[in-house]
Amino acid sequence: MGHLWALEKFRFANLLYSLRRSPVMHRVTVALDFPSTARSVRSPEMGVDRFRRALRTIAAVFVVSLVVVSAASLIIYRRELGRVASGQDDLYAAIKSGSALDYYLIWSGVSMFALAATFQKRLVWLPFYVVLAIFAEAGGNACYYVTHNHLFRPLPRVLFERFDAQPILVARPHPGDFGFGVTHDSDGRRTTVNEGKVPDPRYVYVFGGSTTYDVANRDRDTWTSRLSALLGPHFAVENYGVPGFTSLEALHQSLFVFRDHPPACAIYYEGWNDLRYSHVKDIAANFSAVDAAYLRDSLFPSRPRGVLESYSILFAFLKSVLTHEDEPRITGTLSDQPDPELSRYYRENMELIALIGREFHVKVIFVPQLLNYANLTTDRISYLLFIRDKDTKKLMGFLNNELAAAAKASGATFLTSPLSRAWTGADFADDGHFNAAGADKFAKTIVDGVRPLCQLESNR
Repeated sequence: MGHLWALEKFRFANLLYSLRRSPVMHRVTVALDFPSTARSVRSPEMGVDRFRRALRTIAAVFVVSLVVVSAASLIIYRRELGRVASGQDDLYAAIKSGSALDYYLIWSGVSMFALAATFQKRLVWLPFYVVLAIFAEAGGNACYYVTHNHLFRPLPRVLFERFDAQPILVARPHPGDFGFGVTHDSDGRRTTVNEGKVPDPRYVYVFGGSTTYDVANRDRDTWTSRLSALLGPHFAVENYGVPGFTSLEALHQSLFVFRDHPPACAIYYEGWNDLRYSHVKDIAANFSAVDAAYLRDSLFPSRPRGVLESYSILFAFLKSVLTHEDEPRITGTLSDQPDPELSRYYRENMELIALIGREFHVKVIFVPQLLNYANLTTDRISYLLFIRDKDTKKLMGFLNNELAAAAKASGATFLTSPLSRAWTGADFADDGHFNAAGADKFAKTIVDGVRPLCQLESNR
């Protein structure tokens, strides 16, 4: 038996040797294992060359693909710029398109570097690792598309530079020029164009969220700048609006701003951000914490981003996992009915704002919130946490009624003129932010109500 076993082992070893010497198996080995081939074949350089040519082919495919995508992104970006210039589109649509173009150009450059490196005989593993990184980024984009149903668009780096951290309000506009005609003045406000004013004009301060900040428009096209122009040389308007701010932040702002420099009158364009928290569980107890968490996540105060985090989906994901901070978990109930607790909270905040204005001899003007209801007709749940889009009109109308009641109870003025105008999708850049034409229309709608109130002398 031992002799038979030895004989079988000898035959098996001989078969393996023959297969290894076979030209067919040699080609299979070369095709399947470039690095090992480079070490095992009679000519080591042959395997390395094959490996390099394979990397070159892959890198060239990435270069061509990314150059084509970059060209398409450039066309989209230029089209968005044209639409913004004509007042037809959201300003931030152009900013995001520009960020997407930067993203594809950067990765086009990375793929070109990998392609060029494959022509250097001394560099074998460097292009391999660069191509591997490109593959990983492409995989990250594929996963993003599957989970989000749209292509990845990096957040523009400029969005991480606009706001500074503030202990009470969470965020405050950072002075500076952020491109595309968006600037903040030296006092930390969205810049309002106040041209041709007398040396000592009567000041009109405006408070609110993103619809007051006017995120879709350049400085000169915001409704506050248009209102300033319409009011004439004896009035100057200052914009204290900050995206995401609710009646709670407006309350705090009023207390500090009026104490330092009380204006002749103050306009409050509020409601949409407050409505976001309808039917959140225990909203009265949790409003401040939940609201602060949202402001931190959306405004990124004092959190500048590096190049890798801005233009690599994988790096940004890894950093978010490693630096994740626990935020309050928001729970609630989906409903198409008004939230009595939220309504009471909102009404009390607005009444307190009016009382602060009275204390500092400031005439307080409440303006009802307008939204693009033509866009809000489906079962989709978008900005409002526990309200379907189709129910937004009814519930926003209810909160506007609460605002009118707060004005009546506190002696403030509620302007009804915006509710008597017809507003269509042509006035908005999205679900609730005015485009340039809509901002001008809104300013013209309220100017006749604002002017006489701000001309009246306050009892000091």
